[in-house]
Formats: sequence, C-alpha cells, structure tokens
Amino acid sequence: MSFQSFYNTESYFGKEDQKFLYENLLVNYTDPVTIAEVGNHTWTSAKYFSANLHPDSTIHSIDITENTKPDDFPANIKSKILESINWFPPNRLDFVYLDGDHDPEYVYKEIKHFEKYTDIIAGHDGGKVAQAIMKILGEKEQRIQFTCNSFSSSWILRYDR
Repeated sequence: MSFQSFYNTESYFGKEDQKFLYENLLVNYTDPVTIAEVGNHTWTSAKYFSANLHPDSTIHSIDITENTKPDDFPANIKSKILESINWFPPNRLDFVYLDGDHDPEYVYKEIKHFEKYTDIIAGHDGGKVAQAIMKILGEKEQRIQFTCNSFSSSWILRYDR
C-alpha cells in the first residue's frame, strides 16, 4: 500500500502530520485493524486513515457534534455522536487518534479512558495538549514510548505492556 495524503483548506491535519503518522504508525499495519478517531470536523483524518489502512479496517469516528459527511464518505467509517470518554469500544482497538477537544485536562481524561482499550494512543496539536502528554509521561505506572517530530503537530504514545 502506498501513502495517500488528503488536503482540506478547513483542516489543520496537513501533509506533514499524514506523513509522520504513515511512517511511524500506519506502515506497521497490513491486515485489517479497528481504530477510533476522535474529532471529525472536516473528516480529513477519517478519510486519510480509511485510505491508508487495509480496506477491511473499521474506523470509529467520534465527535460531540454531527458534522456533514462528504459525498465520498468511505463505508468503513462508523460515525458516533457523543463525548469520547462516554464511548466504550465494542472490542480492543489497534490505536486511537485524538483530535477533538484540545483542553489538556480533557485530553488527559481521554488518554486514561482509551489506554484501557489500546496500547497506542496518538493525536494532533501536540503543542496545545503538551501538558496532558507530559502528565501521562510523568506517571510511573507504565513504560511509555513517546514519538513526535518538529515538522508535524501529531504525536504517538506507545504503552509497553
């Protein structure tokens, strides 16, 4: 599978984020996966994940508002309208991508909620949510690998269990 990027003038989920996630996360998945994507204002990241993962993958897209779906909406995206911390996955997730609420305290709650369902939590706008990430990394309960770079605002937490 080759890398496909998506451009949307209303989205901050740009080519550098997409390249970073592909090289550091998605390239590892060749079989169907089940993921959750939180925050779907423009559907750019949902469409990106759909195009860059196995076609039989399931993408749960969660947002507190109902956003208009594009005409080319992929069939493997399942939309849910509720707060992310009130959604309970039907089974284990391969990873979660957070890009909804950017309040550090809420993002911390999201990470704590989803770490029960996956070993990989990634997200967007690392500068805005850095306080939540640092709080998680400061906890000594588990070993966590943190990946980011200076070209992208996306980040990845991998739990070593």
